[in-house]
Amino acid sequence: MGELSSTTEISNHDTDSVDERVLVRKIDLYLLPAIWLMYFLSYVDRTNIGNAKEAGMQKDLHLSSGQYSLALIVFFITYVLFEVPSKFYGSQRRVRPSTYQRSWCSGGHSPAAWQQVKSYKHLIALRTFLGFLEAGFSPGVILLFSSWYRRDEQSKRFAVYLSAAILSGAFGGLLAGGILDSLEGSHGIRGWRWLFIIEGVVSIGWAFVSYFLLLDFPANSLRLSNKERSLAVSRLELDRKIDRSGGGGSLGPLRVRI
Repeated sequence: MGELSSTTEISNHDTDSVDERVLVRKIDLYLLPAIWLMYFLSYVDRTNIGNAKEAGMQKDLHLSSGQYSLALIVFFITYVLFEVPSKFYGSQRRVRPSTYQRSWCSGGHSPAAWQQVKSYKHLIALRTFLGFLEAGFSPGVILLFSSWYRRDEQSKRFAVYLSAAILSGAFGGLLAGGILDSLEGSHGIRGWRWLFIIEGVVSIGWAFVSYFLLLDFPANSLRLSNKERSLAVSRLELDRKIDRSGGGGSLGPLRVRI
């Protein structure tokens, strides 16, 4: 009887109720623009080393081809090494997501500090540090999406999130070209240094703004009313019930919609 009651409750649930649609739009408004721009800037920060090379960084720092290649690689070493621990830490829910994502703010300090890069060793240190700081960003996004969206809602949000990386490649070069052309030699600073300074400062500024936009967990978010928090929690609990009752797996989202 208990199982029958649970199944009836699930089948009678209106997954597209007016209140729920309004809530999902509100969640999207808080999360998607902030996360999208954070990822866009993050990707621009980590890939601008190629634009800096063409603008004279390799010559100014007297880098060989091997040294430049190593500077590219060390970012991914620390990024991969610390991504799994940061994912585990975030999954324990010991810190608020809005606070957890602020760690990405520190990632902007690394590019901004490139004005002080004087040698190959400084370059390696900063790239290594940048990989460490940004390792927790993607796990934090996964934590946020899984905390707020049903399984059938997550794929579209991840597609929006990942589009930032594609567009950063398209527009990152244009932004870099504008900065390099207009600021080369300004105040005695090379253009490639200005490139990292400006984009690093923008990253830091947006990270602080995002702290006031990003939601925490549904049960304790201060940006939602009591009714909205209750609905946010109940819709995710129902999603788990559907999963346990046989609606999970690869066809889970389809079954929910049907």
